[in-house]
Amino acid sequence: MILVAGLLVLDLTALVFQKSKVPFLALLIFLWFVFVFSNGLADDFNYSLHLMNPTLAQDKGIGYSLLIRFLSDCGATLFQLKLLVGTFYLVSIGLCGWNLTKRPGLFLALYSIFPFCMDAVQLRFSLAISFVLIGYLYVSKAKGGLKKKAAVFFFACLIGFSFHAAVLFFALLLFAKELSHRDARKLCLLVFLGLIVVTRTSLLTQIVTLLGVSARLNMGGGVDGSGFANVIRLAVPSLAWMAFGLYLKKTRGDSDAVRVILNANLFCLALIPLVGVASDIYRIETSQFLIYYLVAVNTVGCAGGSNIRKEQADLFGVACLLGIALMGVTLLVLMSMNLNTVLVPLLTNNLILV
Repeated sequence: MILVAGLLVLDLTALVFQKSKVPFLALLIFLWFVFVFSNGLADDFNYSLHLMNPTLAQDKGIGYSLLIRFLSDCGATLFQLKLLVGTFYLVSIGLCGWNLTKRPGLFLALYSIFPFCMDAVQLRFSLAISFVLIGYLYVSKAKGGLKKKAAVFFFACLIGFSFHAAVLFFALLLFAKELSHRDARKLCLLVFLGLIVVTRTSLLTQIVTLLGVSARLNMGGGVDGSGFANVIRLAVPSLAWMAFGLYLKKTRGDSDAVRVILNANLFCLALIPLVGVASDIYRIETSQFLIYYLVAVNTVGCAGGSNIRKEQADLFGVACLLGIALMGVTLLVLMSMNLNTVLVPLLTNNLILV
């Protein structure tokens, strides 16, 4: 209960002092502590096996495979792997929140609600996302032409791809930012129809075998009861974010943030045909919550009007973001097996607070 109480206090402090970096740093250090010293999470046993027998990680991406082999040769333990991943990942998040948001406290409080607990259990994916975040920070802060920025960001995504294949989807964020809503809708319709075709032919098998992720597929065909649940897990958060994006467009006008939120979630909806063959495809949408928080916390509120109207719009925008974060943790954690395999051990089974 100590971790639960600490998280609640730090979250409330960060929400009250949204623009202050002291609560932001305190919460960041706390999340690092929870991440690194966690014990008994769902995937811990698998990562321990990889360290004991690196050959088991050969089909998990060349970057991850090489890292595990190196750590195994050094005699590293699961704790040391978590120390490496947790530090690299949360430093990446901290740098983005510190440099890219006007409300770092709000950004990190939202992230701590969701999807922090999912990231703490998915070490390989978190490590991959770290490279994407560094690339995103560079693109957002560096000067230069779009081609140079696109090349750097795509290279960062490729490095992340060597640790987890799903990270390659983040390369579409550049298109999400640059495409008009109309062009994005056309592109997503083509992708949706194309995926319907490839999931019903041998082409998908050939593609995923080439990418080295065939182990993640279930080619049994069709979407069963659990498949429909995964469709909901993918579609509902995407639709919620799109509704929020439309609200921002109405109150603040079109912007890069609005295009990223609307278009990227359209891309996620276009992936629905993959649910029948890749049951955890919804995790792509989950991981993008972090990017949406980054662009959204600077955009809540209205651009004009009286101070009272601005404050009301600001409170409504923050409430919407909190609602989406709570919806995410409810739908994807509290109402699934992740409650007992991820959230409960994360907040109750700590190596220090035993």
